[in-house]
Amino acid sequence: MKSKLFIFVFLYLLKDVKSESVEVFAEVGSRAVLPCRSTPQTVSPAITWSNSKGSIWRMLGSGVRFWSSSWASRVRCPHTHFHLGDYSLEILGVRQEDGGSYFCLLELGQRRTLQVTEVTLRVVKVSISPAVPVIGQSVSIRCDVSGGEGPSEGEGPRGPTVRWMLNGRPYGSRRIRGVQNNELKVTASEKVTGNWTCLLNDGNADGRASGRLGVEGIIRPPGDGARVFAAVGVAVSLPCVFAEGLAPSDAFWERLPTESASERAAVKLPRAFSPPPSSVSSRDKSAALREVEFEDAGRYRCSASVQGQKTQRSLELVTVKVDVEVLSEDAVKLTCRLSDPSAVREYEWINATFDLDGMESTGSGQKGQSVNVSRTSGGRWTCRFYGKQGLLGNVTHDIYSMEGHRGATPAPVSRRMSHNAVLLLVGLFVVALVLLLVLIQMYRNQLRSKKAFRFLALETVLHAGSVERELKERSPVPK
Repeated sequence: MKSKLFIFVFLYLLKDVKSESVEVFAEVGSRAVLPCRSTPQTVSPAITWSNSKGSIWRMLGSGVRFWSSSWASRVRCPHTHFHLGDYSLEILGVRQEDGGSYFCLLELGQRRTLQVTEVTLRVVKVSISPAVPVIGQSVSIRCDVSGGEGPSEGEGPRGPTVRWMLNGRPYGSRRIRGVQNNELKVTASEKVTGNWTCLLNDGNADGRASGRLGVEGIIRPPGDGARVFAAVGVAVSLPCVFAEGLAPSDAFWERLPTESASERAAVKLPRAFSPPPSSVSSRDKSAALREVEFEDAGRYRCSASVQGQKTQRSLELVTVKVDVEVLSEDAVKLTCRLSDPSAVREYEWINATFDLDGMESTGSGQKGQSVNVSRTSGGRWTCRFYGKQGLLGNVTHDIYSMEGHRGATPAPVSRRMSHNAVLLLVGLFVVALVLLLVLIQMYRNQLRSKKAFRFLALETVLHAGSVERELKERSPVPK
């Protein structure tokens, strides 16, 4: 303050000296430029930068330069701008204690003072307390401004206006007047995580600073609404992993109703759902589906209690399968079907064939959600689907197993199978009829043999008579 008072008394005595006052905002850790501009001179003036603690940077008219030992590594005054009359000072890696008043003194010769510029540096920092809260905990967010006395730290209408932004979007609709009243109180949740930015304006200068709010709790999946893609018939894991050092209790999984259903309607978990085993670590509460069905698609939520606060995270399971449509006896149409295709931007089909030695040969990819395939081509067809960030997942279909595919049996094959079944039934009927006749004949012979043993004498007489008649019929008649 004594140095500042001395300079203003000096300016009052030297009425021809030009003076000005400037205010600058700078974020902690950034580069601050303290302006000092004058009319370009044919001869370079002597430049002195100082603050209330003493000299910071100085250059004589001869070009000799001096640095304060405490500022040597953090300040510079680029000489490339001197011919333009720009003698601004740059401070690298601004610290909170750098806030305050700085003075730029320009002199020609030993007794002529050209200009004195006062620069008030306001250092801005976003403070978040606690730094990493648990979900559900109260959080305080402040925009701290340091830099000595002045309008920026005044109260009421003299202070600057403060606006808050969250992840690049305005938070709230009102502007706060004065840095003493800019504190925000929020409840830690996924909705308030990200970059908080305070914007300052005092009519002459603008400033901004940012701070990141992270919330402890479930770290995987990283946020609500994450998608997990799974092919029908395979197993899939539903992640629910808490941050290191946390010991969640009373963890449970639930299946959320669809948007069209009532929020109160209970939705049962799939039959193949498997809760987290007790053998996993205390912070891993991931569940699994042993065998995914297409109808298992939907939203699932993992919940647990952490430090007395309920923590939960929801995800969406997207199921994938290949639909088969018969075009003719020799061609079928394969379609990659997702329960929710909103995130998909591109489909690609890859055909892989195998020789007798088991060697795989991969053909070129075909774009599109559907592909027409010749039944004679065979092999394995893989549908890959891509989103904004790259590959999302894939599903495969073996062309040889097409006949066994649910709801996709080709019509000509069905008719051929029906015809063969009829022939088989007719053949079985004929065989059964022949066997029946044989059994009847065997039964008759058995009865005949029983009767012959019962009336042996009668059978002998009848047989003799028969033989005699046969001989008479064969012998010639005498003339």
